[in-house]
Amino acid sequence: MRDINGIVLVNKEKDISSFKTTQEVRGLFRVKKAGHTGTLDPMATGLLIICLGKATKRVPLFMDMEKEYVGTFIFGIETDTQDMSGNILNNDKNVRIPLDAIEKVLPEFIGEIMQVPPHFSAVHHEGKRLYEWAREGKKIDLPPRVVYVKSIEILSHIYNGDKTELKLKVVCGKGMYMRALARDIGTKVASCATISQLERTRVGKHSLLDAYTINQLKEYMDKGTLSDCMVPLSLVS
Repeated sequence: MRDINGIVLVNKEKDISSFKTTQEVRGLFRVKKAGHTGTLDPMATGLLIICLGKATKRVPLFMDMEKEYVGTFIFGIETDTQDMSGNILNNDKNVRIPLDAIEKVLPEFIGEIMQVPPHFSAVHHEGKRLYEWAREGKKIDLPPRVVYVKSIEILSHIYNGDKTELKLKVVCGKGMYMRALARDIGTKVASCATISQLERTRVGKHSLLDAYTINQLKEYMDKGTLSDCMVPLSLVS
């Protein structure tokens, strides 16, 4: 194991867990300690900041930083995971939610809002994470908690077949779930909604534009320049 201390900005791929991505990066850099700074669901893509060595002490700082997401919501579909990886619970036909109806309710989701975490989430309850309870068939309903949404921007609104699709850019604080936001906006417009695509595009000042895929990191390793992909601890902020 090498004495490497810093962070790596990774563009996490779809259908790979944040834990597995972190372990791959740990193996590439051959370090003893590595940790990510906030879970991305397996179906989500985007920026995953991975701390190596002594930089793992900075994980809480990154978790508290402002986040930016781009997500696509499908109205008329409800799943048990609140994204398209789950089992469909409701599938309403001909769900056409006009743009003005959505624009009317979005201000209610800006600022400090109350949000119930999804059943399939990493929130702890009585020694286990909610997704562990859910996989055992036990759905734990936690009380709403305060989360912060700084801004919501509509990127697109289309009718796709018998469904309405809404693409949003959301800037928020720690602990805000985009899947729960989709659920609650769907309820507010007298429908249901789930996430079909989700990408984290920024954490604090760190942008997805500066991130590397695992394959790109492997290419740098093959060239012997993998260290070029790491931000040294002395420059981490």
